[in-house]
Amino acid sequence: MPADLVPYGEELEKCRTGDNCNAGCITRQKCLTCNSVDQELCRTNVTAISNSTCGSAEASSCFTCEYSNWSIQRGCGAAPTNPGILKCYECDEEDGCNRKDFTRCYQCSTGQAGAGCANWERPGEIYIEECVEPGTSCLVVSYRNGTTSRGCEKANFNCNSENAANCRSCQGSFCNKGAFPEERLWCHQCAGVQDCEEISRGQTALPCPVQANEPSNQKLACLEYFDTHSQQIVRGCRSNPELYYECLLRSNHHDSCRICHSHACNNSPGKELRAGYELEAKAMALLQVRSSGNSFKDSKVGCGFWLILSVIYMLTF
Repeated sequence: MPADLVPYGEELEKCRTGDNCNAGCITRQKCLTCNSVDQELCRTNVTAISNSTCGSAEASSCFTCEYSNWSIQRGCGAAPTNPGILKCYECDEEDGCNRKDFTRCYQCSTGQAGAGCANWERPGEIYIEECVEPGTSCLVVSYRNGTTSRGCEKANFNCNSENAANCRSCQGSFCNKGAFPEERLWCHQCAGVQDCEEISRGQTALPCPVQANEPSNQKLACLEYFDTHSQQIVRGCRSNPELYYECLLRSNHHDSCRICHSHACNNSPGKELRAGYELEAKAMALLQVRSSGNSFKDSKVGCGFWLILSVIYMLTF
């Protein structure tokens, strides 16, 4: 008997009926016990599986392991050391603590992957991030400067960032997909480059940045125009006051500063945007040619008139 129990000898109950006969006072652990090889819910919907009381009082912990064939095994006690195991975790909280999954999230940023990371129209350069902690949330965060990032929640990537304009947290692998933020209009935002001349849906469309002191009830809009100063196609968000002013000032007419209100709607062909300006330029050139021709005729008439006067003067005197 342990020395620290000797003073309580008369209060102790003793048994010799078999191994672990004194387990009656120990609360047995409850764990999820399943294998996705023969029970698919073990991977896809673990909430549909009930906890099982562990058969041994010594099994005070639960485990979950993932194998190289993507199967999941959950059970009581210490994690197995079977071949093909990729990773495991153990826990000792009560009532099925091993229900947490090994989470994988989409990882990208618009700075590296482009607009597809935000609007999910043509996602490219999207990576898969394995979260360090089981049961970690996946995030998609839109920042005030209009950039968007996706990945596993961690200390340096979470919804509490002071620069975050919108944030969505979700549970389950690859749940952080789809256009975000849904309520924020996204527009093509570019100027001058070849991709801005002829674009396809989603190619350069990003959520409009949140402007300082932006009214909460402001109706967002996309804009596009042909800049008569730089001779370039420009596309962006009307919520950018400087860009909107230039759109009104530098397009050849007020109507040439085009405004629209649906996602990526500012995708008119560059040829169409510059058509009005080019038509006016041709008209002006034609007027100048005609004006020059009329001036030449007037000068010839004037010369003939003075020549006649000179002849009359000579004959008279």
